[in-house]
Amino acid sequence: MSFFPAYWLSFISLPFSSKKKKQQITNNNNIEISEEMFSGCVKLETIGNTKFIKLIDIKAFENCVSLINTDFIGSSVSVIEEYAFKNCTGLISVTLPESLNGVYENAFEGCTAISELILGRTFENPNLDNDSLIKH
Repeated sequence: MSFFPAYWLSFISLPFSSKKKKQQITNNNNIEISEEMFSGCVKLETIGNTKFIKLIDIKAFENCVSLINTDFIGSSVSVIEEYAFKNCTGLISVTLPESLNGVYENAFEGCTAISELILGRTFENPNLDNDSLIKH
């Protein structure tokens, strides 16, 4: 099992993506997973210790085909950007935190195995449908 505690991100100097992109930003224990940071990490199965993650940027986990679940309960994630988990075909379960303010369009596009979506809070006007949250 590949396990990567999120707090290790503060020690990383380069993104794991094969493309050279901007580095993650770490300020006062607020971690932003930058654009395409883990894109194509086909052996990544779990994201652990998500407590300090604030933002998941565009295509941050794109094509992480071995990623099985995301559990952000207890984290401070406020935004999940477009295509953040695009084509994570092994993703079965998604648990979103109470702190979440927005999930951008197509954040979970191509995640055809998702069978469980748990929201950490009730949204007054969720404006979510299958086509905008999960696009197959």
